[in-house]
Formats: sequence, structure tokens, C-alpha cells
Amino acid sequence: MIAPQLSGRLLAVADGNRHIQKLLKECDTEGPKHNALVPTYHCMHTPGGPLKFSLEGHPFAVFAFRLTSDFRYIVSVSNKFITWDVSTSDLVRQVHPNVEGLMLDLEISPDCRYIAAYTNNSQTILLNALVSEFIIIENPLGQNESIHGLVLLDTNLIIFGQYAWSIFNLQGKEVRFNKVFKNFPILAIEMISLEEYSVVHWSGDPKDPSMIMTTVKDGGTNISPDLEFHSGIALNLEQTKCWVCSIPDSNDLVLWEYRHGHWYEEKVFETNPYPLIQIKLSPDEEFVMGTFISGFQLWKTAKTMQRVILRSKLFEIINLAQ
Repeated sequence: MIAPQLSGRLLAVADGNRHIQKLLKECDTEGPKHNALVPTYHCMHTPGGPLKFSLEGHPFAVFAFRLTSDFRYIVSVSNKFITWDVSTSDLVRQVHPNVEGLMLDLEISPDCRYIAAYTNNSQTILLNALVSEFIIIENPLGQNESIHGLVLLDTNLIIFGQYAWSIFNLQGKEVRFNKVFKNFPILAIEMISLEEYSVVHWSGDPKDPSMIMTTVKDGGTNISPDLEFHSGIALNLEQTKCWVCSIPDSNDLVLWEYRHGHWYEEKVFETNPYPLIQIKLSPDEEFVMGTFISGFQLWKTAKTMQRVILRSKLFEIINLAQ
């Protein structure tokens, strides 16, 4: 992640400094191998610039952070939880659960009442954000599985690993355990409720981008056949539309719609020559964003589709500076 930081801060001072130019060239060539988003222009404060404030309080690296649904607070984790006020940068609350591991990721419930995080030794901490009380849950998935992710609803916590997931109430009691009998491990679980959700699996091989998704609707009575695709997925909030690369050996984007227990292909967008690293849907669901090695694309979700291609201009900037 250091390459985009250097590019975003040092592009403004690349003129007349061949060492900085060389460094930024390396960032542009080597950085996308580790992080797909490389700034094309100076977009971050240079050292000594007009930085308004910073969030300080963790003793070392922050491994995850989330913005609450009301946009008032940021919650970050390392070996403790810290809550910040967005408007003032004040430290509002910190909770140290005294676990041995480091918290790797966190989720906040939609009503902002609960926060959950899991550690590198597969413990889960469920924190009541109103009173700062927490529960530590040991790995419920078995000795052969580590925790891969969490889903936190207003009523339940879901802990998932590679081939199993477990549902807890907010008092820390397990209420259901699910085993997945597929060859592909779980990549993500997207939940509307315990009765409506989608489970995304991937090959498990970094060189193989193959993925499948199973969707459950109508109170758990309709379970869709697996939708096969590769490279990434953008799923709308109601989980009735998804945008994927579903054509074998092709990077073209395809829109699928969920109807009567099945996913149906609705539209193939214009030819895309760029192998996509990930696909996301904008919060207003008006654009699909696809990231490739040297930039990203935007597809408009309306029927009259438009596409925007933005590629890295760093080489051109540096060449002009030389």
C-alpha cells in the first residue's frame, strides 16, 4: 500500500528531482502488483502540508476501520477498539478486550449498537457500543477451520470460515451451525436477513479467479442453482441484480437478474479488453466500477449504458517533468 501513498504525495514535487521521478516510476510499475489503485495526480497532502487533523491512539498498525451508518463515527481496530468523532477527530471511546491476538477485521450492525471483530487466532469479540461491554467467542467452526469473516445484523452475528458458518444471538449464544458441501471455500456472505442472503465461493487458488454464488430468498424456501463467474461480483442491496464476468475466457461484464429462484442473464455490456481485479457497485447503484491493473472503468447501470475508462497517466506526467 505504500506505492499509492508515495504517488499521491510526491507527484507535486517530481519536477527537477530525478530521484523522486525514479521512485515514482517504480511505484507505477511495481505498485499495481500489490494494490490496483494508483493515483494519477497529486491528491494527498505532502509532508508539512495543510493537514487538518489525524487520528492517533493505536500503538501500532490499524488493521481495519468502518464508518457508522449515520456517518458520525469511525471505529478502528488493532489490539483494541477506538471510536472517533468524524467532525472533530476526538477520541470518543476506546475498549481493550485483552485478547492475545490482533483484530484483523470488524463489522458494525446497521443500527450502530454492536461492533464485532475477529482476531488472527480465530477469536471473535462482540462489543456493545452503548455500554462498552464485550463478549469473547472462541472459534465455533472446528479445529481445521479459521475465521475468514463476519456478518453483523441488528439481531445476530454470523461467523464464517472456509466451509462452515455459525449464527449467534447478540448475547453470544450459538443458535445455528451450517456446513457447506462445496469444493470452493467461502469468499463472502452477503446477508439481508437470516432468511435472505447470498454466499460467494471462490476457487481458493490465487491464479484461478473462478467463483460461484448461491442465493437464498423467500424465507429460505428458494435456493438458487449456482451462478458461475470469475474475477469479481457487484451485487445490489436487494440481491436481485448482479454484475459479473460470466463468459469463460472473457472480461466482458454481464448483468444477471434474480427471478423465481433462478439467476437469468439480462445484458452483456460492450467488449471489455481489460482483465478485472475486482468489481464494485456504487452506493447509489448508478455505476458499476471495475478495477484493472493500470486503472478502472465505470459502467452506467441504466439500459443506455455508458462506459468511462480511466488509466494511469503517471508515465506521461513524469515524462513531461523530465
